[in-house]
Amino acid sequence: GDYDRAAANARAALAIYDRAPGQLTSEAALRELRYRALIVGARALEATGRGEDAFSLMSEAIRSFPDRSINGAQFDPTAVALFRKVKQELSKQGAGTIDIKVDDPAATVFIDEQFVASGSAHLEKLAPGPYRVYVTKGKETGRVRDVDLAPGTSLTIDVPWTLEAAFRNTSNGLVLETHGADNSKTIELAVRLGHALGASSVVLLSIQPLNGRRAIVGYSIDVESQSKAFAAVQIDPVTPSSATLKKLAALLGGDKSVTFPELITKEPAREDLITARSDVPPGPSHTSALVLGGLGLAALVAAGGFELSSRDTYGESQREADDARQHLLYDSANSKYKVAQAFAIGGAVSIVAAAVLWIHARPEHAGAPVAFVPSVEADSIGFAAMGSF
Repeated sequence: GDYDRAAANARAALAIYDRAPGQLTSEAALRELRYRALIVGARALEATGRGEDAFSLMSEAIRSFPDRSINGAQFDPTAVALFRKVKQELSKQGAGTIDIKVDDPAATVFIDEQFVASGSAHLEKLAPGPYRVYVTKGKETGRVRDVDLAPGTSLTIDVPWTLEAAFRNTSNGLVLETHGADNSKTIELAVRLGHALGASSVVLLSIQPLNGRRAIVGYSIDVESQSKAFAAVQIDPVTPSSATLKKLAALLGGDKSVTFPELITKEPAREDLITARSDVPPGPSHTSALVLGGLGLAALVAAGGFELSSRDTYGESQREADDARQHLLYDSANSKYKVAQAFAIGGAVSIVAAAVLWIHARPEHAGAPVAFVPSVEADSIGFAAMGSF
């Protein structure tokens, strides 16, 4: 009978569920709790005279669970009556259609945390109102799209999964995960995001070696023409603050009031950007470790071959009746055995050295993720991507 408390608790629970769409898509028990919170919350709001809010929550229950009828044994008759009333009103308003187009057929589509299709989806006879469209693939989480379906209308939603999979939300903002992608691919992804956000320019920032010292290296890219402007600030030995990164992003975004004492505006040759710092010797690569390990394995195989041959020759010497011939075979067997030992020792040393090199190797394409920082100008909106690319 404490309807005010019931309504407050139901809304608090629903707020938690709304923040965890990924969990609700995989855990049926949570979806069941959400369904009960919607019904209980709607009935409690109706009982306290908040009919419009009650209609809204019950409508959400009907949209989120379209194939489910309210259970009279689980809820009291007043809740059942409210359910039927709202469903009848939604039917009068007219159903709608939603088309979801995903550029990856292996992606999974959910509406209000209910599975609807793999890849693209076409949904008809939907009750009007707000829906949450959630796309994911395997263990990769997606983003929720809130859409509003007007009575008797159709909606088309395009989901560029290849773009969404490259970006992650973190406590520091939106991050582009390059996964070793080359510069052109990273720029392509950033420009696509710029188009999606309606930004006029994109600023890419990364921390890279430049002229023997670490530097913030940045490019300002026009989204339409994809023309580039370059700027860099050397920062060794101080780690740059977020304010420094934002200042360079603003400068590349067109803010003429920003100044740096050691600003580099001429883009160096690409090899100068990737040259290792002068005070840190270049480390071995994983390729070197693999080559050395391969040589070690080959040496061990050779050792095994000489060992078998040595045993065969020794056995032959034991069976030889002629003393001179027997001595020759014995010496040959002994020589092969020594060669086998040498190959075995060399192979073992090579494999151990390869393992050490692998552990201490410098990745050929190491780099931090690229994080995006907003840059708002008087006549344009842009954003900066910070990391390596």
